[in-house]
Amino acid sequence: RGREESPEDVVPRQDAHQRERDGQQDGQRHAERLEPADHQDGDARRPMIITEFGWRADRVGQEQDRELWFKEMIDIIRERPFLSGASVWSFNDYRSRYVNTNPDGYRWWGLVDAGRNIRGSYSLFRRECTPIVLNEAYMKGKSVAVKLSGRTGFPLYPPAGCKVKIQFYNFRGREIDVQENSVTPLTPGEQTELLFPMKEGVTYFRGEIFRGNFSMLIFGPTTWTRK
Repeated sequence: RGREESPEDVVPRQDAHQRERDGQQDGQRHAERLEPADHQDGDARRPMIITEFGWRADRVGQEQDRELWFKEMIDIIRERPFLSGASVWSFNDYRSRYVNTNPDGYRWWGLVDAGRNIRGSYSLFRRECTPIVLNEAYMKGKSVAVKLSGRTGFPLYPPAGCKVKIQFYNFRGREIDVQENSVTPLTPGEQTELLFPMKEGVTYFRGEIFRGNFSMLIFGPTTWTRK
């Protein structure tokens, strides 16, 4: 059971947001100071993980601020190969009676809300945690070219069973074709290019990368410069 709210807990919302930002920046600075020597007993063979990191969705001015913070934290983790992993807090909003819980009874820490509606940070994690990096996608002659590479840092695992799906549209926004291509397993840093022939009348396309039935990355819809 949480403690009763004290007068010092009641601060103007603007001041609370600033205090929250200061706290999150302190957490980033702590992560940036992590070094291999911080392993227990100085043994670099011992695994080290960040047990939790996150920022409440209702403690930021806008979701884009949280996305930027998460991206900076992921970059910090990637720069430290001695880290074995990290756990985001949390996947979804959850019920709580702890002090400063929202009036609806939920604490808004989630990448998705209590109804599993995704927030922008969820999309960022989905993109950043795919083992495949989208380098470029453009119209090339009478085809769409998609250039991919295997990610060289966290998360590092073989992108097996992946495929790229391209939906083609005319200038009225009507879908006129759909194509899929499998992605051969890529080693870290290895590059590949997939070509998708276009029918007449295509003006733009939308792409999606799957691993099995899970959508890892969406790009478009947009109009792409021809090369």
